[in-house]
This record gives sequence, structure tokens and C-alpha cells, in this order.
Amino acid sequence: MESRQVPQNREEAEHLITELSENYTILRNHTRVGFWFAITFMGLGLVVIYVGAFGELFGLTVAGSNLAATSGVLLEAVSGTAIWIYRTNSKKLNLLSTRLDSTLRILTAFQQIEQLPEYEKNKERVKLIGKLTN
Repeated sequence: MESRQVPQNREEAEHLITELSENYTILRNHTRVGFWFAITFMGLGLVVIYVGAFGELFGLTVAGSNLAATSGVLLEAVSGTAIWIYRTNSKKLNLLSTRLDSTLRILTAFQQIEQLPEYEKNKERVKLIGKLTN
């Protein structure tokens, strides 16, 4: 089923919810891993910079060697990229969560309509569809 396709029946709606739930779980895990990746590299970058500064302060480095500072800056660049990816994934996660919530509400509404007496079902379906299209 395409991501923008409207479910035609209850089975398709339930399938859509299952897919959204699975995608939400995958994206949440990726977001969590990206966050820890960013934090780890940020910490490593700071450690390398501090070690380089400590070595420079106490004369433990070779004259003209900026290897620690360069390595630290590169690690910080990696962590900055990871934070950007985390932020992007977080936005996608929020959007997917909103869609999942909306889909669950629609399915719940249709399930409640199915429990109504037969003569009220069509009238309530028309009302619900009207609210969904506005």
C-alpha cells in the first residue's frame, strides 16, 4: 500500500497501523543510536582536545605539532554531523508519531460506528467522513 493511499476497509487500516508502528519503532531505534553516537564522538573530541592542550601546556608535544587539536576538531565535526542527523530523525519520528495517532483515532472512530444500530451507521459514517475531509 502506498503511504498516501486511503485504506478501503478495516483490514487495510489495521495493516497501515501495523506498518506505521513498525516504522516508528525502527526510526526510534535509529534516533536513539544516532544520539549516543553523537554524544560519544563529542566526548572523544573533547578528550582529544584536552589531552592536546594538556600536552602543549606541559611541553609534552613536538614543536609545531597540532595533531591533537586537528583530531579533536575532526571528531567534533563528526559529532556535529551526528547531532544534525539525530535532529532530522527526531523530526521524522514526531511526524510519524502524529500520523500513527491520527490513523489510530480514525480506525477507532470507524470501529465505534460499527457498533451502532444499522440505521445510524450510514449517517455517522457520513459525519465522520465530512469531518475528516474538512
